Amino acid sequence: MLPKSPWWVWYLYADEPDEGLKREELDKVLANYLFTEKTPMRDDVIGIMEKRPSLRERSTVAERVIAKIKAFVETFIDGVD
Repeated sequence: MLPKSPWWVWYLYADEPDEGLKREELDKVLANYLFTEKTPMRDDVIGIMEKRPSLRERSTVAERVIAKIKAFVETFIDGVD
């Protein structure tokens, strides 16, 4: 059975087992980021997590995931010529 999500969602999803990201929601956030070129909001990133972090950890966790999303797009999408 082939995955429904694009390859890049599977790649990033596999890279983030500790964050517990929902694959389908990650697909939407990445597609929106690629289309609008606007950085995902922290609330959007927190919303795609299976288990929400505590209030104390939310900022750190969200910023870490956003940084990984940006690095992924820079490396694999923008870096391919």
